[in-house]
Amino acid sequence: MKIAIIGAGNVGGALAKAAIAGGHEVAISASSPEVAAQAAQAAGATAARSNAEVVANADIVILAVPYAAVQAIAQELGDALTEKIVVDSTNPLDETGRDLLTSGISAAEGLQAQLPGTKVVKAFNTIFAGRHARPSEEGRQLDAFIASDDADAKAKVGEFARSLG
Repeated sequence: MKIAIIGAGNVGGALAKAAIAGGHEVAISASSPEVAAQAAQAAGATAARSNAEVVANADIVILAVPYAAVQAIAQELGDALTEKIVVDSTNPLDETGRDLLTSGISAAEGLQAQLPGTKVVKAFNTIFAGRHARPSEEGRQLDAFIASDDADAKAKVGEFARSLG
């Protein structure tokens, strides 16, 4: 699969390495082309100069950014994400990490409302970044929790998750 990762921090970098090891073609964008290039080199991926470039040919787009950045990315990319599978790996926590920034709906539901033509899937937000490349604990495989109202998109992300181990 062609995987686009927006975000080159702990989660984005770890998912990029795991996806490369799983046999996927991975491209990364970040807040600057230099940051994307550094993360891509570390993972064996390709760096994109922009978010628009990274999503253009992707089968799956992973948002690996802080929750506070999601709305701006959705506004920036809008129609470029139509019919794409977008994985929201964020957790809508405040700066203290003790309280939610959402109320009444989940972060993924909010993103789906913002991008109605997109297939939003919630995944990769319950496992620490360092575990994406080694998804086991004491010899036991970790579970990937995946949620979506689109069965096909959910199955495709499940297939991707299985490829990571």
